[in-house]
Order: sequence, then structure tokens, then C-alpha cells
Amino acid sequence: MPAFKIIDNTCLIENEQERGEMMLKSNLQSDPKSNLQSYPKSNLQAYNSDYEGSRYDKGHLYPHCHAPDEETSKSTFTLTNTAPQRCDFNRFWYSKVEAKVNKALTTCVAAKKTPYVVTGVVPDTGSNPLTLKKDSQVNVPTHFWTAYCCCDNNDKECQFGAFILEREADEPDEFKTSTAPPRRQGAAARSDPRRK
Repeated sequence: MPAFKIIDNTCLIENEQERGEMMLKSNLQSDPKSNLQSYPKSNLQAYNSDYEGSRYDKGHLYPHCHAPDEETSKSTFTLTNTAPQRCDFNRFWYSKVEAKVNKALTTCVAAKKTPYVVTGVVPDTGSNPLTLKKDSQVNVPTHFWTAYCCCDNNDKECQFGAFILEREADEPDEFKTSTAPPRRQGAAARSDPRRK
């Protein structure tokens, strides 16, 4: 489970999702069109079988609803793009966060501005971390979070937003700013010790 994922709308994966299961990168290497390298099976990788009999969904980090096209949407269905979410949490996260972020990004692109998104989880690091099921190595994160900004093309005006939702909560915390002050590159350059 990655701690965070920077969302990039490029796609290297060209296989389709099979039988409703998430794809493993190791399963995709047989595709001659794939740019993925071959790696041995690992106990650090989650598998579909880890989720069987658990009470958790495979929650997307990069949501397929943010994908700009079908090919990119398909690429979101890998287990390296998921983290465990309770079924009701998955619905809350979609309706209260992903849908709002998607609307903000759509507005951003329509205004010919540039969107940036980073999303991730907070792993459970307690003395007895919650896992998918007994004897599982798959950690259930304590929080899901996402942050985004929408900048004009000269990067002088940006709008920022962020959400974080605790795994047992029903409502996310939302953070928003309307604009950021212009960057002061001259002051930053003068304070850089590498510059004279």
C-alpha cells in the first residue's frame, strides 16, 4: 500500500480488468505492450486473495472517476493503486471527497488552468496495527487524504483544497484557500546558499 500517490494522467497499462479483480503489476508483464519490469512475487504486495473474507473494499488512491479517458481509467485498477477501505467508507469517500475534487478539477480545466493532485493514506503505526484479517500483512490505514491545486498558466494565482477522512469517521475535514500570493523568486534566489 503506497503512503501517497502523485496523480499523473499518463497510462502504461493496456490490459483490461478481468473478472472484477484488481490487476497486479506482475500479471501485466506478460503483455508485450507493457513497459513494466518483471518482479518476483512479494509478501509486501497485496493480492486479491488478501481481501477475500475481509470486510474491506479495495479503495482507489487515484480514482478512476478522475481519469481523462478509458485507457487511463483502466490503469487505475491495480492493487498498487489501492488501500483497504470499509464498504461504507468507500461510499463516503466517493460522495464527499472524490466527487468534490472531480468537480473542482473539471472547473479548473474548463478555465484553461492547470490542476495538480496528490493523494494518499496514513498507515496504522500503532502497537497493534489493524490489518485486513488475522495474520494478514496488509495494513488498514487510519486516514485517507487528498490535496489539489488549480493554477493559472503563469503560476501567479492558485486555488488549493484538501480533504482528510479518518477510517471510522463519516465526514471529512476540508481545507480550502481561494488564492495564493505570487511567488517571489528574487527573494528565494537571494536566500539560496548555493547562489552568490
